[in-house]
Amino acid sequence: VHIHDVLRAVDFMLTNDSLSGPVNIVAPGCVRNDEFTQVAGNVLGRPTFLAVPYWIMSIMLGEQAILVAEGQCVIPKRLSALGFRFAFSDIESALRDLLQK
Repeated sequence: VHIHDVLRAVDFMLTNDSLSGPVNIVAPGCVRNDEFTQVAGNVLGRPTFLAVPYWIMSIMLGEQAILVAEGQCVIPKRLSALGFRFAFSDIESALRDLLQK
């Protein structure tokens, strides 16, 4: 999730009286690590032909390696249901805005 959207979501929650309780501030699209790596490489103009093998991630991260490798699909259901719209709804537009000069 882009920092701009995080700040907008917090403002949205603070000014929306019908919203209470926990809210997921996550980007609306699910992205796996391999997709993130490929998009980041494209945005930065860098090759992405080598990936970190899962067994190395497993040694470094233990059980958490699955979250890095496979991702976790969390959807901003409550924000979307109340009409919040993300300025950066996909990984490519967010990375382009954050990483390009």
